[in-house]
Formats: sequence, C-alpha cells, structure tokens
Amino acid sequence: WPATLDVLMRAELSHVLSHVYKSASQDKRTIRRIVPSGGAENHKAFMKFIEYLGQRSRAGVVKIGENGQKHTKTIYLIPPSASVCAALGVDRDLRECIIALICYQ
Repeated sequence: WPATLDVLMRAELSHVLSHVYKSASQDKRTIRRIVPSGGAENHKAFMKFIEYLGQRSRAGVVKIGENGQKHTKTIYLIPPSASVCAALGVDRDLRECIIALICYQ
C-alpha cells in the first residue's frame, strides 16, 4: 500500500455496488477497512471525506500500479452505511473507517 491514497475521481455508489462489486469475481476482489493514521488533523480530514462521499452517494476511486505497470488495482473507497454493509456482506460495526473494495486486473 502507498502511504497516501490519491483519489482520482468519484463514482456513483449505486454503480459500484450493483455493477462493479457484482461483476468482479471473488478471486478478483477483496474488501478491507481503512482507518486514519496520524494525528487529530488526519482524523478530522478523514471523517470529513467519509461524510462528503456519503452525502453525495459516491465512492472515491484510486488506481494503483505495481511492478512498473500503470494500473493493476482499482480501489473504491466506500462510505459505510447499513445498506452498503448489507450489499457487501460486511459487519455494520464500521465506526471511523471507510470500506475499500479492491478490484484486481
């Protein structure tokens, strides 16, 4: 993982849940929880970012390359909610974190 995730764009949350998640085979996707690191300023900015995505029903999109390749992973940063957790089959106890749907190419 890079030290910082650079969000390049945003995607409709409904598209990520209904299309991206469902169309990616289980061996080409994984779900992780991301929590803020650093001090109070990082935590505050992280929580504002989650709120921003949630208010707009969006997911942040991050592209990561490995071994000299341009993009080998796409990470969708998804604000947690009861409906999102149900759609992804994850525990609802996601305080102060964001859900990362990682899709491998």
